[in-house]
Amino acid sequence: MQRIGLQIFSWAMSLLVLVSTVSWTVDQHICMGRVVSTAVFSEAAGCGMAMSEDNKCCDHETHTLKGQDDLKHSEVLIDYAPVAIVVEPWDLSIIEPVEVTVEVPSIFRTNPPDPPERLHLMYQVFLI
Repeated sequence: MQRIGLQIFSWAMSLLVLVSTVSWTVDQHICMGRVVSTAVFSEAAGCGMAMSEDNKCCDHETHTLKGQDDLKHSEVLIDYAPVAIVVEPWDLSIIEPVEVTVEVPSIFRTNPPDPPERLHLMYQVFLI
């Protein structure tokens, strides 16, 4: 239950960051005081009338909501300076190999039993 709650929380936080950092643009085409079309992230389709300076019945509005752009960027600085390792001469000694004996379990010491002589009867395999 705790794992599912953690997954839901992490998805919600990631969506919150995504929605708050994306800039949203809503484009509207208004003809004779009524909204004809609305589009998000793109240009709204017109009503079919030619837009010109003398055309007073059509209007085109764009509303933009800026996203958050002042996020904190972290930097990791890694220093690759050389490191000196000092080894004292008395620390360098030859380690003698140690013999290790392993006790083999008793079940592996003997060979498996021979198969029975009437193997074909046991498996009911007959030549015709």
